Amino acid sequence: TLNSYDKELREKVKDVPYEAYDNLIDQAVTYVNTEINKKATRQSNAEFMKMYLYTFALNKFLPNNSNAPTIAPNRTIGTIYYGIYGKDTFPNGNHGPEDHNALHPMSSDKPDVIAGINVHCGFFLDCLKVKYKNQIGTPTGNEQGGNAFTIRGLDEKYNYVVGVNVHFRERVISGIQFVMSDGQTTQIFGNGEANQKTTEIKCGPIGYNNDFKLVGIQMAESKATEHYNLCVGHIYLIFEHVRIAQ
Repeated sequence: TLNSYDKELREKVKDVPYEAYDNLIDQAVTYVNTEINKKATRQSNAEFMKMYLYTFALNKFLPNNSNAPTIAPNRTIGTIYYGIYGKDTFPNGNHGPEDHNALHPMSSDKPDVIAGINVHCGFFLDCLKVKYKNQIGTPTGNEQGGNAFTIRGLDEKYNYVVGVNVHFRERVISGIQFVMSDGQTTQIFGNGEANQKTTEIKCGPIGYNNDFKLVGIQMAESKATEHYNLCVGHIYLIFEHVRIAQ
């Protein structure tokens, strides 16, 4: 899957000494393969959780406890990760030299209660910023781009995100949609160019199970084309069970 990547990189660095070029190839290939492997591992864990989730209900078998809600035994088991999703983590994607990890540092937001989400979008997802309860979220992309939207009034008990649908086109995220705990979905923010085919990835534990809530989004910037402003190019989603045993 890296043949096109290697060919393009050779053209761009043909005047670089062989040893430096060889080292650059090794770094880039290692990064791409590492992120693909991480993503595959996280997806496997999410699939495993579809079966393991039933153990969260074992407390129902205790005397006089049949109506008890599910509960995760600890935060490690009760947390599911999705991603990193981006062009360079698609096995059949067009891997170019710009996909090197050094050019796409992920934001460092920590898992927390999400209180709101700011979205800027048009043809693509220009910018995304999460409002957390206990920390300031990192805006990723171009805050001046596209049209601005805000999702307000989120909390940890009654109104939270249980699923995220991510659309990709070109080299970036073209649109994003949030599934809420009450069963409602937001509009697709972005995908502003009609009749353009996108690749959609549905992220959310166990088919949007309301026992898990979105608690963190980490992102990295990228460009759809050389002439387009920065957009959100990579995304990493963290979901946590709503009840964690103390």
